[in-house]
Amino acid sequence: MIKSKSIKTILFSILSLLIFIILFYVVISFNKPVTIVVDGVEITTRTSGSTVEEVLDENGIVLRDGGNVFPSESSKVSRGDKIILENPVPVILYLGKMDPYEVMTTSKTIGDFLKEQGVEIDESDIVEPSIDTQIIPDLEIYVKYVDVKVENEQYEIPYETKIQYNDDIYEGNEKVIQEGKNGLRVVKREKRYENGIEVDNKVIYDNIEVNPTQKIIEKGSKKKQVTHVESRNSREVMSNAHANGNKISFLGEEYTIKYTKSVESTAYYNSGSNGNHTTATGNPTVYNPNGWSTVAVDPKVIPLGTRMYVEGYGFGVAHDTGGAIKGNIIDVFMPSRDAAYTWGRKHGVKVYILE
Repeated sequence: MIKSKSIKTILFSILSLLIFIILFYVVISFNKPVTIVVDGVEITTRTSGSTVEEVLDENGIVLRDGGNVFPSESSKVSRGDKIILENPVPVILYLGKMDPYEVMTTSKTIGDFLKEQGVEIDESDIVEPSIDTQIIPDLEIYVKYVDVKVENEQYEIPYETKIQYNDDIYEGNEKVIQEGKNGLRVVKREKRYENGIEVDNKVIYDNIEVNPTQKIIEKGSKKKQVTHVESRNSREVMSNAHANGNKISFLGEEYTIKYTKSVESTAYYNSGSNGNHTTATGNPTVYNPNGWSTVAVDPKVIPLGTRMYVEGYGFGVAHDTGGAIKGNIIDVFMPSRDAAYTWGRKHGVKVYILE
């Protein structure tokens, strides 16, 4: 009898121990400590959940769309486990020429974010802030695509012309001693573009590749000794005028001596730069000892267009005027400076007015 009681006591003790162990296991299983890290913030709690998803639901933690959880939501949870949640944050991306747009990301740095978005950049491209910058909500990220181009420019350098004067060659004669040739200047510019817009332009090379060759012209400077000599034909025409009733025939035309007058006479010439190549009537200045030469008059005394014979000079036409030609004075056109100076200023020159 005593032996039967001892067996019952032993069985009861064993049963109690099993119940205790089971209860202890249940308590431990339904009250295990875990650490939840949400966006870098650690939360230590006790849970009865057996999976990550159950633990999150038990603690009212929601994983946003696009977020990450480690380990996965289906993973089993043990005592002391750490569950890490990374919710996406909004950033504003300015990509090249595109309009800015918002992107949700769980990337830690800008570099990781660009890789996540499949954005390829070269070493010369610009990322602002830098790729090592930590991602924070509403961060503005700029990606500027940089392109550098080198352009060649060529400029023609005009050659210069040098005049050499030769006293052994008469004025009006010239010859080319050396032909001129233009030179060449090469300029290289480096142009920098950001998102297709030029932001920098600098010269990286500037050199005269070919020097211009000077053109050399030799011109004569020897003076021609030209003087005025009245043609014999003109004198003979006038000498027969009285015998023919004051009528003359010159160059196939017949003229009558309307009247004669005594005037003062000076002379002028065309140097090429003094403006004496065109007369007041628009006709070119002419010297023709065997024809009609240019004479400057005072139109109030001798009308323009009047034909005349100037004694010692020859036949002329009143085609020009002059600032100093006022009153009873004429200015005859000569072929050269020397001829004009030789004529000088004459008084009592007889002029025959023709019609």
